[in-house]
Amino acid sequence: MLPRDSLELDLGVDSLGRVEVASELEKILGLKITDELMSQIFTVNDLIIACKRLAPENTPPAAEKSLPKSGLDSWGEKLEVLPEERSLKNIAINPSLISNITHSFVADLFKLFFKIFYRIRVEGSENIPKKGPYIIYANHTSFFDGLIMATSVPRYARPGLFLMAFRVYFDMPIIRNLVRFAKIIL
Repeated sequence: MLPRDSLELDLGVDSLGRVEVASELEKILGLKITDELMSQIFTVNDLIIACKRLAPENTPPAAEKSLPKSGLDSWGEKLEVLPEERSLKNIAINPSLISNITHSFVADLFKLFFKIFYRIRVEGSENIPKKGPYIIYANHTSFFDGLIMATSVPRYARPGLFLMAFRVYFDMPIIRNLVRFAKIIL
């Protein structure tokens, strides 16, 4: 790994990997790395500079600290943490019946659109649990990933489906009003 290596292109760190990197650095170094900051980090050197800028002068080396749990164990902890207060204000946790019907209707329209124009096929949707939390992860092949996932899950899963997105892409005047309806957690 070299300082000039791209997190995405050279190291294969995708958006979910960015969340894990930020989380692990927070645990190991005791730093608070925001989504906005992570969205501005593109190379290993950018990451090093950001950590140095955030770290207090007397921070002990990472090797002296106990290493955190990693992998699936740490996901349980991540899922128990509520989103930021400003994100919670924009999420309809218990939408009305009319909102659910409208949301489902719009999702069906987009599903039809994707089937006709992009020939989208859905396989394995029977594996989505009817109860309990779960994570569906897209590998970001287009800007439509979230919309395709939201339209591809079975109808019973739609009311409980929330999408996560980087705030910098969705916190704009035109799009901001659609975030609550689309159930996007920034």
